[in-house]
Amino acid sequence: LRGNALGDPRRFGLDAAAAAAFVALLWPRLSSARPRWVAVGGAAVAAALVPLSPAGVPVLAAATVGVLAGWPSGNRPAPATAQPGPVGEPVEKPVDGSAER
Repeated sequence: LRGNALGDPRRFGLDAAAAAAFVALLWPRLSSARPRWVAVGGAAVAAALVPLSPAGVPVLAAATVGVLAGWPSGNRPAPATAQPGPVGEPVEKPVDGSAER
């Protein structure tokens, strides 16, 4: 609500503060190779589009890279599902919330 009261963020050297905050939030997620490559790909797309496109388009294109990288494909395993009981018998769940023994 008070953002406009600050005036021009470049006057205080805060023009990179939003990017730094975003990187600080993203950093813990980059624990394996795949998220790192997705981040590098998104950054490369955004950097390439900055001089060629209007403001906002590079961010949307970088987000599209992330979405496409996370899009389900046929070579990923399906999520685990409940296993049936013995042949033809349904699995009974306790009504009172206690664990089965």
